[in-house]
Amino acid sequence: VIGQACEFDYSGTQATRALKEEGYRVILINSNPATIMTDPELSDATYIEPITP
Repeated sequence: VIGQACEFDYSGTQATRALKEEGYRVILINSNPATIMTDPELSDATYIEPITP
């Protein structure tokens, strides 16, 4: 469905910023390298790995 990915990116980015402002260390794990959530400035560590069962 068009639009769902950008809503996820926006809410995830806002949550990441809020956690960092509170002093938490943020580690992101994402299987999609094309998303804004993989921006290295958003988190303390970012892992782009395929999600397998």
